[in-house]
Amino acid sequence: SHLGFLAGQIGRLITISTTPVIAGDSFEMDAVGALRLSPLRRGLAIDSTVDIFTFFVPHRHVYGEQWIKFMKDGVNATPLPTVNTTGYIDHAAFLGTINPDTNKIPKHLFQGYLNIYNNYFKAPWMPYRTEANPNELNQDDARYGFRCCHLKNIWTAPLPPETELSRQMTTSTTSIDIMGLQAAYANLHTDQERDYFMQRYHDVISSFGGKTSYDADNRPLLV
Repeated sequence: SHLGFLAGQIGRLITISTTPVIAGDSFEMDAVGALRLSPLRRGLAIDSTVDIFTFFVPHRHVYGEQWIKFMKDGVNATPLPTVNTTGYIDHAAFLGTINPDTNKIPKHLFQGYLNIYNNYFKAPWMPYRTEANPNELNQDDARYGFRCCHLKNIWTAPLPPETELSRQMTTSTTSIDIMGLQAAYANLHTDQERDYFMQRYHDVISSFGGKTSYDADNRPLLV
């Protein structure tokens, strides 16, 4: 067991802790936490919600062939690569670790975070985050994690920014083409569904009733 003390910002993705596991391991999680908000300038209009998730990220998704070679070489293996951080002690806090004196941390901590964010917490039309090292991040991202999209609800499901706000319709001076209107509406709805839920391989396969392994596209497994 262990304790974790974090300082975050509302709307960001931060790592509470990471637990290394090997084949055949099993464990039960029992977490108890206390969350406190800093003094607010104004009262909250809606309740503040904290979502906690558990992900499994295999090392082979992060290191690829390097991990396979590492396992085959055994005690003679070359150490796995690291990533560079800045000289500030809190500039790796969003990964659930403390920045060491060497300013280097294991690659799986950072790349695993990127994989989780890109697959679960960014809008589909946003570009993937592909930074190679944490020292490439701005100060807030390095301390508190990336800004993320909230789970879908009535308040957090806006249209993509490039959605058309108007569309041409065939009309006359005395009538409107109802069938054309319905067709345009259905087309718009389909476009929106595709833009939001058909960007990733497993989403496309799921739309046809199929299932894909998380290994098919190196996707972190939501436990």
